[in-house]
Amino acid sequence: GELAVLVVDGLQAYVDQYASAAPQQVAEFSTELLPDLQRLATTAGGAAGTLGCTGADYRDLLAADLGRLEAGPGVQQAVAGTFISGLLGGDDPSDPGAYLFEVTTAAELAAAVRTAGTGSTIRLAAGEYAIDASLVLLRGVSLVGAGAESPPISSTASGAAVLVATSATATLEGFTVVNEAPGSSVVAVTRGGLTLRNAAVEGGRRDADGNGGFGLILAPDTTLEIGSHDVVDTMFRDNDGGGILIDGPVLPELAGLEVEATTGCAVCWRGESGGSLEGATITGGEIALRVEGSASPVIGDLSATGTDIGAVIIGSATPSISDAQIEGSNAGMAVGDEAAPELIRVALSNSVDVGLRLAGRSSATVTDVAVTGGPAAGIGILEQSAPVITGGMVDSTGEVGVLYAGSAMGSIDGLTVRSSR
Repeated sequence: GELAVLVVDGLQAYVDQYASAAPQQVAEFSTELLPDLQRLATTAGGAAGTLGCTGADYRDLLAADLGRLEAGPGVQQAVAGTFISGLLGGDDPSDPGAYLFEVTTAAELAAAVRTAGTGSTIRLAAGEYAIDASLVLLRGVSLVGAGAESPPISSTASGAAVLVATSATATLEGFTVVNEAPGSSVVAVTRGGLTLRNAAVEGGRRDADGNGGFGLILAPDTTLEIGSHDVVDTMFRDNDGGGILIDGPVLPELAGLEVEATTGCAVCWRGESGGSLEGATITGGEIALRVEGSASPVIGDLSATGTDIGAVIIGSATPSISDAQIEGSNAGMAVGDEAAPELIRVALSNSVDVGLRLAGRSSATVTDVAVTGGPAAGIGILEQSAPVITGGMVDSTGEVGVLYAGSAMGSIDGLTVRSSR
């Protein structure tokens, strides 16, 4: 009995250290604190054997004493819940294993998220779920709703409505999640993997300083195993920080996306990110695609309509973009800095200022581009850019088909230019 008391006291000290943790700090805290917790589990288990306590007796004593583990709201409560739900043993000291949860209320949903073991499924009955604290997924569980058209999970939680901080892969499927808190995003991954499909992600709001507001943030802790990230057949709507932010050495597979009315960028790659995007429809907003840092995604089958800029490619980014149609932007595509994108069969129609702008020291490879409509310049090759343009056409009623300026160089072979003034 005394050993169980000492173990729970150790767990309480661990949980207490999360009292000041914001949702986005869970992975950082877990990385720093988990080794101490694992040592506690190993030492306590060895002591139990030395005292002649059988495994079953030890688990029974520990289960009885775990009931006094206390925690405040939010992240701390989520961490404590994982221990209250099970027993010490293994890398996750309380994982009770897979189970099916059927929930009908917000309180049941929050409780299930706290107590579900790895491999569990939490099924949400049709209905609205109003929550005021982040749903923190510390294990690889699945949240499955009745469909993206059903009433939403509506959150006012700071940081994120749903936070994934697991060493496995969590699944979110078949529901709408909305976050109404200023300065917060909707879904954030700070550790582990995520499968997001047949869902809708809405309402991310930046604060007065421009923080937060993304629909989905994929920025897992790179000191840990990252896991896989798949986002399929999902709608991102009315997120004023951006639709999806991908940051760091993460390689998500994105397919069948719809993004509407998003301030910022609909899909943003930063740092060393990559992966693929196959099939996206983007309507309205500021920037359809933004690729920066050394990011190198492969993007295909894209349709963007009515954005301020169709794509921004800067830094030393090297994306490959093919079969993209961008219509009605002020600028169809803007490439700058030392970026070296590969652009294949990109159609830029009815841009206002310029169809394709190549600037900085960029070195784009452009094959079979099509610029149509009435931009002031069909293709602008500026500053010290040196593109290689092969094939394609500029069919424009604007002032100039192809404009060279500054110290720009590069080559053009087989490009048809007609109808410009």
